[in-house]
Order: sequence, then structure tokens, then C-alpha cells
Amino acid sequence: MNRTVDDCHTDSACNANHGCPCYRGARFDEGYLGIDTSSRLHVSPRLRADFENGSEFYDRAGRTIDLPDARANRPGKEAVTWHMDTVYRSR
Repeated sequence: MNRTVDDCHTDSACNANHGCPCYRGARFDEGYLGIDTSSRLHVSPRLRADFENGSEFYDRAGRTIDLPDARANRPGKEAVTWHMDTVYRSR
């Protein structure tokens, strides 16, 4: 089942380390947040530029997020790489 960030208020995997992108304007699906293959949180500079908010995410930038215990519930490295290369707003 594919989940979007709109489901994350009930999705413990998404709520890892309280880095959940449900925050208004800070949407993972829209590329304002990303994680790398080492599970570190990336926060796009566009978050502040586009929405004038997101300080709680900037405070967590670079931190490793907690992953689900079950490997089947963890993000795949290929998907994470694709998201960072294709969706994440690096500028």
C-alpha cells in the first residue's frame, strides 16, 4: 500500500523522530523534505523561501531519522535515491 504524507498522522513509520512532513507546507511528496541513503533528514531551502516557516525541520536537518524495526517497512535505497535526485528541491 502506498502512503502519502497525508496519512502520516497515523503512520508511525512516517512519524520517525518527529520529522513527519505533515507540517503545513513541508511536504515530503513535494520535495521540501528528503532523506538520504544514510537516513539523514534533508530540508530544502525552498521551505523557508516558499512558506516562511519550517524552523523545527531546519533544527533536525542532518540528523538520522529512526527507521521502523521491520525491514519490510523501511524505505528502499533506490526509492530514497530517486526521491533525492528527482523530487527533493535542493535549491
